[in-house]
Amino acid sequence: MPRLWTAAVVANAFHVLPSVAARALDEDPERVDIECLELLNYARVKRLFDDAKSDEELAPYANDETMLLVRRNTFDVHHSRTHPGDDRPGCPQCVRNREARGGR
Repeated sequence: MPRLWTAAVVANAFHVLPSVAARALDEDPERVDIECLELLNYARVKRLFDDAKSDEELAPYANDETMLLVRRNTFDVHHSRTHPGDDRPGCPQCVRNREARGGR
């Protein structure tokens, strides 16, 4: 059943027949399709993050691993671009980043 489920997910994501997805999975020992699905999921979650008007809108994703990764990456990029080599404890986005990481 896991193989069928994987083929169905890949078929849905790439808009192909399940038989085409199953064949592609069989011929892809490096699992490129699966890696692509992870990237597509990251992009989807990043879009949700970017489109959110408030933290409340993101509350349903508070424990989502991909959302945590998106949040961390976004704030790391902000911090490195805005004030490299400086912690800037008063920067609102850096404060949110520390809070998202549990104060670290």
